[in-house]
Parts: sequence; structure tokens; C-alpha cells
Amino acid sequence: MTSLKGTHKDEDGWSLVNNDFNFSTIGIGEVFASRCTSEMDNSVRIDDGSIIRTGEIVGKLKCSPEDFIVREIQEHTGLIADLTNQEIPLQDTNETKQELNSTNKIEAKEMNDEKTEEEKDVAVSKEEKNVIEEESAEKVVRYLLEHCLMDEKIDGTEIFQQIEAMYENAKQGLGKCDGQMKESVIIPPIVDICIVKLKGMDHSNRFGEHLNRVAFHQTLKLAFPLLMSCSLGVEDSIKEAEKNCEIKTIDFSDKANRFLKVEVDPTFFDLVPYLLFPERDLPLLYMLRNEGIKDEDLITTTNQKKSGKKRKNRDERKTFDRNASDSSRKVNLVLKPTIERSERKSVHHCVTKCCRDLQTETQSDFVYDEINDSKTTCILVSWSRNAIHKARKRQKKGSSPTIYTSCVIKKVQQEHLSMINNLTSCLKCQQTDIGLAGIKDMQAITYQYCTLRDINIDRARKANDRLERYNIELGSFRTINKSLNIGDLKGNNFEIVVRDLKCVEKKVIEGKEYERFVDCNEQCISDRVAALKKNGFVNFFGEQRVGEAGNRDCIGVRSYEIGRMMLKNDFTGAIDLLMKGRNRTKDGQFAESEEVRNVRNLYFTSNKDVDKTLSVLPSFMTNSREKIVLKGLKRYGLERPLEAIKCLNFSVRTFWINAYQSYVWNKAVTERIQRFGYRPIIGDLYKDCDTNEIKVVDDISTVSITDIVLPLVGYNVIYPSNELGTFMQALLEKDDIKFKKDAVPEATAKGSYRHIVVKCDDLTWQRIETDGDSSDCVSSARFRFSLPKGSYATVCLRELMLNTISR
Repeated sequence: MTSLKGTHKDEDGWSLVNNDFNFSTIGIGEVFASRCTSEMDNSVRIDDGSIIRTGEIVGKLKCSPEDFIVREIQEHTGLIADLTNQEIPLQDTNETKQELNSTNKIEAKEMNDEKTEEEKDVAVSKEEKNVIEEESAEKVVRYLLEHCLMDEKIDGTEIFQQIEAMYENAKQGLGKCDGQMKESVIIPPIVDICIVKLKGMDHSNRFGEHLNRVAFHQTLKLAFPLLMSCSLGVEDSIKEAEKNCEIKTIDFSDKANRFLKVEVDPTFFDLVPYLLFPERDLPLLYMLRNEGIKDEDLITTTNQKKSGKKRKNRDERKTFDRNASDSSRKVNLVLKPTIERSERKSVHHCVTKCCRDLQTETQSDFVYDEINDSKTTCILVSWSRNAIHKARKRQKKGSSPTIYTSCVIKKVQQEHLSMINNLTSCLKCQQTDIGLAGIKDMQAITYQYCTLRDINIDRARKANDRLERYNIELGSFRTINKSLNIGDLKGNNFEIVVRDLKCVEKKVIEGKEYERFVDCNEQCISDRVAALKKNGFVNFFGEQRVGEAGNRDCIGVRSYEIGRMMLKNDFTGAIDLLMKGRNRTKDGQFAESEEVRNVRNLYFTSNKDVDKTLSVLPSFMTNSREKIVLKGLKRYGLERPLEAIKCLNFSVRTFWINAYQSYVWNKAVTERIQRFGYRPIIGDLYKDCDTNEIKVVDDISTVSITDIVLPLVGYNVIYPSNELGTFMQALLEKDDIKFKKDAVPEATAKGSYRHIVVKCDDLTWQRIETDGDSSDCVSSARFRFSLPKGSYATVCLRELMLNTISR
């Protein structure tokens, strides 16, 4: 970051200050910090009194990766991530396991302590209950309805007959191409009077409670494949209790006591118009999905055994399908003879979209009427090779607990998604096998904790040979029994070098303000550090989240703009912005290489020709977001942009939505500081330290500015009950954004809260000696400090080095 941007300077270094600007926010305008408060302004008048040394300092960040080092701080242990000497053997000693698994033991103890004596008695009583096994799923459903309803006055036999009738109507509706069946059956709560099981099936759940409810949900879809069941919400359960039975005093906040609803499952109904025999084929497809992978599917087929051998003739090569599943069970979806080849694509997409573990293949000249020798095209549906492979691993592993290798990842100038792609490639694992607690800066050297599922230490250590080319290294290996997730960290420790440090002097001549940069001394830096430690800084989101600031025509697309399109359900627009990409940096340099710019230009000049764009994609974009989305468009078509976006990792898709939330938050906190300064006001929101609840300020004497929070917009947050709440909602209305709980995850957000001011009490600094420095002159300095998770070091330093638009 260069701070010495500005207007023409005279021979003494003075330049005219442009005061005609408003302070904005990170990544929106050209200003990178809030207005300096009076207590932070350490102005000193020098010379004849006309020149003021403001106390501001300016400098350059990220001149090299070594100037910006980030280390994660573990949430429970407080350990700071670092690599140990790789030549020292790393073994899983009892001491190491005890240290790393202490959090798991604490959590297990807390969970056990939370159980009341009453709950323990219930668990014991369940062991003494009769266990009844039935031979068929239909008999289990019937028995549960006739004998295990909470309201004994309800006739379970009649409910079962209603379910049977609904199933028959659903099948007949398929034959009539009626995909709008809204029929449903309400069922009173099911209790564990006795334990009912389907022979050969395990109905136990995670906590071993409410087994009959589990059995009902599992067996209903086996007995009646076109139906599904779910629990009603609290309000709906209360209404049903008041209407149908005398159990009004039941606590419906407990999900186990709620009413159930059985209705038609419309998952595959989009296939009906394409099928010749939907009433016959669709129930079989539902049953394949509902039964899951069975033992017979895990038997290795002849094709798989021959896959590595040389085949002798062309006929054998024709019959071999390298993409075929190992599954011996297949469902035939017989298509109407009138269905064109182009329309078959929709059938393949519908099946794989509704169940990603299924795969499809086409069989031509399928005989569906042997008497008349009538033929058509058939789609064969089976379990995918990847799903079979995972099932075999689970079967081989049996009931043994999952083991995780904990390690520290060191990366140098690596973007987060690229790092994950390189890890999956070198470790030969899935993205879901890698657990991370946060996203780290690209322009830096970073150390972060990671967990690797079912990857032992030797395998992880050997991967370093392949990871070296990507500037990634693994170390500090240990074995634990818990995966890391986003947010599982306390914060980050930073070690940052700032170069070309200067102090700012100002003077006023004939009502005009001028400024110049002079050598920086130790006292100036110490004063700024002391002020920052005392007052903290505005907890803005940095450019890494919302995108680099500047004119859009010059800079190009920023992250939050893609998120805004997604929240407006304009996924085509979101992909267009992704393909448009960044243009130039603030310094006027191209942000990307000529090859990448040519790819982006071709996409639009070729009228979004996906095949042509993919053909010119350079090799270094193999794992890029653009290539993944383009391949999604090739598979699903331009008319289904959401499916193309879903080809990206979930964390990548939600990052853009998070960027829009951050954009609104930055604008809101800027507005708040401009209007009300650094003090609590009535109607603000604050976080109660004791209960962690979000409350409204009604007495400003009881809270401080560090307690105040602002919401990250979403469907599950409240807004300040003052002018700021109105301002935030007006921003959403202007962008035509409405957060809905029932929207797809790619078009909504739950929301959360963020402190508007953060302090870094452990901030320290030391000078770095360089040639030409005088005893009092400091041209480079190293700053060390820690911040809570979610806070940005660049924002902290920009508060330390206040910058205005004139530079």
C-alpha cells in the first residue's frame, strides 16, 4: 500500500490538501480510515507556529511476503501456529495426545454434566422396554401408528389407510403427469412406548433417543417411496394439538414432542414429462435413492477388473464404459420415443442434481415392448463410482472412530482456494477431508492450523515433496479426534514491517491547507501506538473481503458486487461479473496477465461461447473459479446459471454473499461515526458479556463503545432502533435486496453481529536499522500485535497511519 499519492508538490515538498471529500470505507471510496478523534490527534506546533506536525505517519505495506506474517491463535489452548523443525521425528506421544484432545475431553464432560438425573432415568428405562422387530417396512409403519402415538384416542389404523390412499393417488398422478399433488396427512407425536425396528436395520441415532420417530422416518420412505415425512414447527404443532387432541400442555419446543407431516415427495417429478412409464419407473428410482448403497452394490464387477488390461477387439471396447458404476443395481428410465437427444440432457441433469451420488448413462434401442419389437432410448441410473468408493471405505473402517491428523500449513503468496486445490491434488483427498479455521491473506506468509481426515502423519509428511512447488509446507503433525471448522480460532498474531515511514506536516496560507512528508522519528510512532492502544480502531472489513477501492470503470468488478447479484437471484449477472473480473490496480497497472484478459474478452465477444472460452483457458487457471463455473455452464447450459455456480465449493459461493454483508456493514459503521462519533447512543445494539445476547441500549452509562455491535445483514438479525437501523434498511431497499429464510443458500444469509471498535492491547514496535538512518530517524519499523478472529491487520495499521484522499 503506497500512501504517497497526491497532487503536485513544490520544491519544499508542500502540496495543496483537497478537503472536499467525505470519509468513506474500505473498498468503497478512496479513504481507508475513519476521521481522527481529538484524543488521537497528537499535533505539535513547530517553527514559527505556522507549521503543524499532525502526528500522522504514512508508509508502505506488503513490499514483500516476508514483511507480512500471520499466525493463527488456537481457540482453546492459545497456541500460536508455527512449523517445528522437520528433521525432528514427530510422534504421537501420550503427552501430545493429552494436550491436543483436552478440549474434546472437556466438551464430553460438559455434555455429560448437562444431562439431568431425569434424562439418565429415561435412558435406563428405554433399555428395559420391549423391542419388536418386523419383517417389512410397511409393517413397522403400521405398528408405530397403531400402538405408539402419544394421543391414544387417535385411530392409527385410519391414519395408515390415509397414507396408503395418498401413495396410490401419487402413483396415479404420475401417470397423468400431475406433479402438483398437495395432499398431506398430519400425525400426532410418536413416543417410545416400545421400541419398533425393521429387521436388519439400525434405527439408532446420535443420542440413542426417540428411536420410534427415527424408525418412522426411515421406514416410511421404504414402504411408500413417493412419500416423505417431517416434523412440524412449534406453532403448527400447537395448532394441531388444540384442534385434534388433548395434549395441549406438552412442551412443543422439544422437537421429539411435535406433530409429524406426511406428504408427497416431489424430488424427481420434473422427470415425468419425459418418461414413457413414469408410474412404473419413478417409484423404482425413489426406492434406489431411499435404500442407499447396499452390500450387493459393493461387489466388484467384471468391468472394473478389466479396466487396467488391454482389450483385444473393438467390440469389447464398445461395451466397456470407464464411467460406469460398480453398482449391480440399476433403474431404467424409459423415455418417450418423441424425446429428442437435446432434451435428454434435462433428464441427466435432473437426476444428478437431486442426488449427486447417482450417475446416469444412455442406452439406445432399448426394447420396451417385445411383442411389437418397439424400441426407444433408456436412461440407466445407478450409484456413482465415487459413492461406491466411499461406501467401501466406510465398510472397511467399520465402527472405528474417524482419526484426524492435525498440522500447521505454511503458505507463501497463495490464495485460499488455490491452496485447497493444491492440497487435495497432492494429498489425493477430497475438499471435505480438509478442515480449516479461517481464510488467510494472499500477499503474506501465513501459518494456520489444519486437520486432515483419515490421512496419517507419514502420508501428510510425504506430500511436502509435491507441495513445495506451490510454496506450501506442512508440519507440526499430531493426531486428534476432531475436525476444524470455520471460526474455530481465537484470533491471529501478526508481525508486519512498514517501510518508507514519514510524518505529516501541515500549514495554512490564505485559508488553504498544505501538507508535506518529513522524516519520521521514534516519538511520533510511539505516540501513535499509544493512541491506538488506548482508543482502538474501527473494525472495518478490509479490501480482501469487499474488493480494492477505486472507480469501477478502472478497477473492475469487486467481490461484493457479485454477492449483490446473487442475493437478487440474478445468477447470470453474477457469472457475467465473475467473467469480467478485475481490470487495473489503483496504481493503474493491469491486475491480470494478458492471457487472462484475452479469455475474459473472448467470453463476451463470442456471445458467451463456453466451449470456445474453455479452449483458450491457460493451464495456470486449471483450478480457477472461472474454469469451474464455465465447466458448470457447459454441463447445465447458460439457462441454468445457479447450477453452474453450485459447482464451486460452498465456502467460495458464500464468500461473495459475505462480501456484500461486509460492504453494507462498512457503509453503516462509517455513517454512524460521522453522525454520532465514538460514543454509545440510545437505540444502539450491544453484546451482553455474561449471556452473549444482543440487546438494545436504553442507558448509555452502562455500556462503552467497545460493547456496541452492528448487524451483518440477514434474515435472522435485528437492526438498531435509531437512525442507523433506518439507514441500513434503506441501503438494502436501494439495492432491492430481501433476505428470505426459505431462499436457496446462494441467495440469502442468516446474518450475525460485529463489534464496531476493536482494541489491540499487545501492540508493540521496534525500528529496523537501514543505511542512511540518523539516530532519530525511523524509515522502517516492525509491528507485532494480535487481533480477534474476523478483524483485519491492514485496517488496524491504516488507523495507525491515517490516510486521506489527497494522497
